[in-house]
Amino acid sequence: MTQSVRIAIQLDLDWPLKRHHEPYSGIQDYVKQHQLAWELVPDEFPGPWIKPTKKARGYDAIVGRVTKAAADSASRAKIPVVNLWTNSPVANKVPSVLSDYRELGRMAGEHLIARGLRCLGGAGFRQDVGTRQFFQGLKSVAKEHGVPSTLHLSWFNYRNSERSWHRYTSQLDEWISQWNLPIGIASIYDNSARSIATMCVRRGLRIPEEVAIIGGGDEPVQCESIEPELSSIDVGHYRQGYEAAKLLHGMLDGLKPPAGPLYTPPADLVARQSTDVYAVADKTVGRAIRFIAENCGRPIRVADV
Repeated sequence: MTQSVRIAIQLDLDWPLKRHHEPYSGIQDYVKQHQLAWELVPDEFPGPWIKPTKKARGYDAIVGRVTKAAADSASRAKIPVVNLWTNSPVANKVPSVLSDYRELGRMAGEHLIARGLRCLGGAGFRQDVGTRQFFQGLKSVAKEHGVPSTLHLSWFNYRNSERSWHRYTSQLDEWISQWNLPIGIASIYDNSARSIATMCVRRGLRIPEEVAIIGGGDEPVQCESIEPELSSIDVGHYRQGYEAAKLLHGMLDGLKPPAGPLYTPPADLVARQSTDVYAVADKTVGRAIRFIAENCGRPIRVADV
């Protein structure tokens, strides 16, 4: 019997977030569909276990949110690595399959423009590669439509202490005070979109009439647990995991990986109450209405919808 290939999955599955669980599901489905003899082992810190011992097998490959320590250990052991983490310090040094945050920014901007907004805002985080790409996409839409844009950056550690939280919310409040209403706000992550919505409610701003808000990630707990519910873009982490497994499969078969990162597109835009009346409970109907709204200036027909 042929020995299975042992793959370390460097993902923190304790976090109930799509960016952790959906790549794993995509990897699993690729393995099942191609009937591969892969043993998938969730391991947040696979480096020390790469080399085999008398009691246990080592790893034949690593895929996931790859750290520098894991990449260095894999390099010494001469096993392949596929990275899924946009902010990984080795993202441009090892084969990577990354989410297309630039397209995420474009989708968010076009969605807001289609609702008649003529001023756009973007929220993200300092030292975040995804935010930089997201802002590029959002600003390109603003430029194409000739509308102004305003951008806001926060620190990732805003929840570390009460002091950090007050600094974070105070800076958000100052940014909000400078807006020209009505405005469309796009945040790279749902958690910051939720914070912005909370601050708007405190100021007495009406959502979506004065401020339309859309986030990124489409995390149900974050988007559907507040009023109004938040529109969001599903980043497409399932496909990211699937494509990563496909890439790793080729590498294990001796194929040379691409020179730069591969990017997977967002999966879907889910319109809810925070952007406008086009939000409906049924996702298929919502997509159809959104298509009509965004293409009403073109000669579309029923078949197109």
